[in-house]
Amino acid sequence: MSEAAIIVRKFSEIDLKDPFFDSLKTSYKEFADWFTRKADEPAYVSYNTNKKLRAFLYLKEEKGPVTDITPPLNTRCLKVGTFKIIAHGTKLGERFVKIIVDATLSLGLRVAYVTVFPEHEGLIKILETYGFVKKGIKKTPNGNEDVYIKDMQYITGDNTLDYPVVNSKDRPKWLMSIYAQFHTDLFPDSKLHTEKHLVVQDVSHTNSIHKVYVGAYRDFPNFRPGDCVVIYRCVEKDSQKPAWFGSVATSLCVVEETRAARSFRTADDFVAYCKKYSVFDEAKLRGLYSRPGIYAVKMSYNLAFPKRPTLRDLVENDVVPSPFETPAPYMGLLKLSDDAFKKALELGGVCEGFVIH
Repeated sequence: MSEAAIIVRKFSEIDLKDPFFDSLKTSYKEFADWFTRKADEPAYVSYNTNKKLRAFLYLKEEKGPVTDITPPLNTRCLKVGTFKIIAHGTKLGERFVKIIVDATLSLGLRVAYVTVFPEHEGLIKILETYGFVKKGIKKTPNGNEDVYIKDMQYITGDNTLDYPVVNSKDRPKWLMSIYAQFHTDLFPDSKLHTEKHLVVQDVSHTNSIHKVYVGAYRDFPNFRPGDCVVIYRCVEKDSQKPAWFGSVATSLCVVEETRAARSFRTADDFVAYCKKYSVFDEAKLRGLYSRPGIYAVKMSYNLAFPKRPTLRDLVENDVVPSPFETPAPYMGLLKLSDDAFKKALELGGVCEGFVIH
């Protein structure tokens, strides 16, 4: 069985002699001693097929104030202690950014920061894309590092910069169904407890914060940038569990762009737009391009629900109509009222302040 894209390991289980750490040892004279002292602490890591490291992330909660940076941070926050990725074209950096912001919010914090030398331009570009702003410096015996801070209490109005915070005020809300066989590939942090056998792979459409859903729901033409979408995972077709208990709401996304397949000049253009962010391979996308009514919906994957309300929960709390009504309601793409949307978030255990109403 192949290794998961990202796993958690104690420092003591990670080989400090791996060539991955050579640059860190060069940049930070004290790195080896620091690494040894952290023996019992966890880190997020990713390995290549040769069992060599290609990514490492260490996070630490700071009680505050943080006085070894200028200006100091006078608040509780999450420190990104060490963050390095060997880029290899699978959007793994975005997946690690999601881990950082998810960890910040799960600890009840709203601020995260990282120190980085200016020459690490690739890492800085990823951080700035998702709202980290250069706010100061850290003077060290190894040289001066820049301090990048993400304050999730500061809202710019730009969906990507504000990620993962969602502004739902005066925005349409939807519940969108997705087949079980595609769900976890597209929304890896929304993996169900019953899917322990599934390995989340190191591929672009899984790692990326941005997703492209390709389909033909009749209301896709009504989607607009900023619309909020609750992802609804349908029960497996061969499951012994009925949809009443097996179909669940799992995630919150925000629409970035909606395009009809026919708006692309050629099939090549359509494939190029979708390929890195869709679960479908090139051959499938080419087939879909020629079908009528097909749309490509680009969304940001903002949140995996801590709890997964079932269809029963959603019906009994007036989020969606009962499937036992006559005629049966259409559950492929369903418009939600503001109250229904808030209730879905409440049932999903979404932290207060994560979504602006």
